Amino acid sequence: MKQDYPKISFAYPTFLKPGLSANGPFIPEIGMQVAELPSKLSFYVSAGLILNTIRSYSFDVDVIFDGISLIPDNRPAVDSRLLSPAVSDRDDFISTTITLISAIDVQEEGLYTIRVLLYTGGATDADRELLDQHECHFVLAKNWLPTEMSKTD
Repeated sequence: MKQDYPKISFAYPTFLKPGLSANGPFIPEIGMQVAELPSKLSFYVSAGLILNTIRSYSFDVDVIFDGISLIPDNRPAVDSRLLSPAVSDRDDFISTTITLISAIDVQEEGLYTIRVLLYTGGATDADRELLDQHECHFVLAKNWLPTEMSKTD
């Protein structure tokens, strides 16, 4: 019998900056500086998926600030792709997915939540069933203070 325990292992943002390769994998970032607010913000969300080959899956990515979704009408991501998918002889399917979240409106500094939702079925299926969800967070600020690490005795 095939194992069936679909999970989201991790999720994190990586902000678009000059010189960032569009291929990934990307490093996690938990803070972003913006010059002005309100503004438009684009970034990648990387998520680790543990699935199997029993059925089809789909996922959504939402960005939330102060309890309100910033992705209107659950619009689909601009770009989403799998990195290094692998299948075991037990039918475990693992992969990192990279999703581009493009030009969301951000109004304020503060704590933002990214929610990745994993479903059974295709993205347009009316009877999709929520299987797992994972949240991660980042801070948006206009000014970050200089920091210095020093060794203590």
